[in-house]
Amino acid sequence: ASFARNHNIGRIAPVPIDQSDTHIRADGSQPNMLLPLTSRYAPVALINRLGYSVNDVGTPGFLEIAVRSAPAGNRINDVTADQTRVSAGLKGGIAGWDYDTAFTIAQAKDKLSLTGYILEPAFIAALRTGNLNPFGPNDAQGEALLNGAKLEGAVRDSKSTTTQVDGKISRDIFRMAAARRSRSASSSAAKRSTTRPPMRITARACTSAARARCPIPRRAATWARCSPRSCCRFPRSSK
Repeated sequence: ASFARNHNIGRIAPVPIDQSDTHIRADGSQPNMLLPLTSRYAPVALINRLGYSVNDVGTPGFLEIAVRSAPAGNRINDVTADQTRVSAGLKGGIAGWDYDTAFTIAQAKDKLSLTGYILEPAFIAALRTGNLNPFGPNDAQGEALLNGAKLEGAVRDSKSTTTQVDGKISRDIFRMAAARRSRSASSSAAKRSTTRPPMRITARACTSAARARCPIPRRAATWARCSPRSCCRFPRSSK
């Protein structure tokens, strides 16, 4: 029997909050990261002091921002992979036949947990409320919006199992001066199964109203995470 575990933790800089890093829509455009000019976090005074005018913004009434989601912290990927193998066998003789058998079970498990990632549609919606501070610490309302836009938690827990049986029988037919004449038969059978549950995120503040606004049919995906303003589901994985 044997067991091995490989545990890796990867840390990356906070998520870029920038139009150039957003997902491309079907029409080729990308959503903007827009903060209302009426937000108490909009640096209107600084813009004016630098000699610019908020009237020159690309989207009237909004500032397009490009920052990193420092309040959410660094992105962390926590991966644990376990490998287990157990073998047993019998060897001997019966009724003039020699036999040799083996039974093996091998199992691999893989778990992935995320921290510090952002659900893009939820973050964009939260930013447009004007109550989320993308530049620094948030109050209770901003923290609630930020937490509702986070993509984190245990998102993958897959398992692969292989069961194998081998057998061999043999016996001598007759002996010659320099060798033996024998016959034998062998067989091997294996079964493999893989379980990949749908990618999942711990749900927070899920409401039926939020679920109803999701464009993905319920039967085509599994609920992963939702909030009053947005929701996210991931497709089922095939087995």
